[in-house]
Amino acid sequence: MTPLSSDALGAKYLRTRAEAERALALLALEKNTAVLDIGTGKGYFAIALAQKGLSVTTGEPLEDDGLYARQPWRDDARLMEVDDRIEFQSFNAAKMPFDNDYFAAVFFFGVLHHIAEQERQPSLSEAYRITKKGGAIVIFEPTKTMLEELWQRDPDHPEAADPDLYRPQDLKPAQRFAGETMDMMIYRKT
Repeated sequence: MTPLSSDALGAKYLRTRAEAERALALLALEKNTAVLDIGTGKGYFAIALAQKGLSVTTGEPLEDDGLYARQPWRDDARLMEVDDRIEFQSFNAAKMPFDNDYFAAVFFFGVLHHIAEQERQPSLSEAYRITKKGGAIVIFEPTKTMLEELWQRDPDHPEAADPDLYRPQDLKPAQRFAGETMDMMIYRKT
């Protein structure tokens, strides 16, 4: 069976894939590298990472019943023939079940602002703990333009979060990259 074209999932997927590619161009990760996608949602970010040959673990809290959680992502991953490169595991970002220094990169794609404010600092501390030395924590947060689009469908959607307010002291300040719909911050574990 021939894999479907990446546009088979639509414009939102293509936009997400472009953001993933923007990050991966800066990170230069080798194929089969283990990465973590926090907050599965529709699975678009995990699928984009898997299409680039990465070994992706993704997850969200089992009890999350928010608008963006528990989406039928696996069908889309199967459709794009990358379901074998993605492992789902339920977890809370503030208490992750992964070994220290395990992932080469940890991604929060449009997720930090959905994490309860009191859990943002513990979530970033956990991301720091499970990221390999020299690895990266990559956080995407929506721009004002994107928020205005989101508020049309979801008036209660939270404002973007500033990761610098919650980052562990040992985590090197971010490189910041402005985008049209998502701003990207890359933190390095040194």
